[in-house]
Amino acid sequence: MQYRIIKQEDLQNIGSSAVSPLNKPAQVHPKIIEEFHTDEEELARETDWILKKRRPSKKRKADTSPEILPSLPISQTAHQNEIKSLHVNSAPKERRPPPIMITGVYFNIYLFLLADISNSLTMTEVKIPNHIMRFKTAVLGCRYNLDGEALYSVKWYKDGHEFYRYVPRDKPPGQAFPLPGVNVDVRNSSDTKVTLRRVTLMSTGLYKCEVSGEAPAFNTVSESETMTVVMTPNHGPKITGGQPRYQIGDVVRLNCTSAPSKPVCHLSWLINGEPANRSYLRPYEKAIVGREGLEIARLGLEFRVRSSHFRHGDMKLKCVAKISSLYWQSNEASVESDRQQRAPALESRETVAAKSRAHGSSSAKPHSRTTLQQLHLVTLFSLLAAFSNISYSLTIR
Repeated sequence: MQYRIIKQEDLQNIGSSAVSPLNKPAQVHPKIIEEFHTDEEELARETDWILKKRRPSKKRKADTSPEILPSLPISQTAHQNEIKSLHVNSAPKERRPPPIMITGVYFNIYLFLLADISNSLTMTEVKIPNHIMRFKTAVLGCRYNLDGEALYSVKWYKDGHEFYRYVPRDKPPGQAFPLPGVNVDVRNSSDTKVTLRRVTLMSTGLYKCEVSGEAPAFNTVSESETMTVVMTPNHGPKITGGQPRYQIGDVVRLNCTSAPSKPVCHLSWLINGEPANRSYLRPYEKAIVGREGLEIARLGLEFRVRSSHFRHGDMKLKCVAKISSLYWQSNEASVESDRQQRAPALESRETVAAKSRAHGSSSAKPHSRTTLQQLHLVTLFSLLAAFSNISYSLTIR
């Protein structure tokens, strides 16, 4: 059990001002607070104080003598907490030592990284054809800079599977591994290139060149590219649907279909030599045919005819099929406007008569009657000649 030593005069002040009218604890000067002691130390201090009071020079008890207070009243609890807080806040804060930085080690590592970067293996060029025709020979190139290091190996992968390795210490240094669709020409391959003979559709894939340096660093660099083997269509695209003539306001509906190929052809529409508006296009899903998985593309064209679509009474619709820069074929359809089409003779005459009446022409009616009379006379004489077997020679003036 611990006690707190408080002077008598301070105790009276505490009793009178422990609780203020506003229920706030009274402020006590920190000098009245003394440090805490154990029971043995407190008993020794108390005994010493009693002995001093029994001396003959001092016959009365001092007003300022300390008293033992085992506990404070309940009303002084708030004041007690404030005293404790003052005691805690007066304790010195613990100072932590600064972290130790081994600058020498960091500096050496930094220099090592700089030396490693400046003297590391680098890849300078990887040359892989993006598209190649089927049954052709493909040459894959891989160039690097050792920068003072010794070459350990050069490895080639297709879709993550190794098919060629070049190790200078081996005899022979070049070695091929079987892989479907890859036929390596070892004699024409080296550390900087690998030759593939008669590539097929199965040769399409992601090719990676990996170069490694010698010990102790064994630095490794790699780079990948995709190669696609192309099988072109046997013929150009075909245009289906549509009509030979259109009027303004009619709806044009056409389809363009490519021949089977690998990869699928890219189709596009042109109207009078200009690319068609995207809103006119109607794309379809590609179709896969045959055991080789050849692909067929189809693209629709649908729009309403306007006067601007005709050039001199003609509208040209062209479909283009393309595979990279290896294949390009087109097919064109030409349609006419009904305005340029001539009507039959009777319809033409009715049209002329209607126009003449609209303009108030007086010479159109006699001309029309004369033409009809001549036709009736010719027909009548033809009938008479047929029945009487007599030939007539008529002259119409």
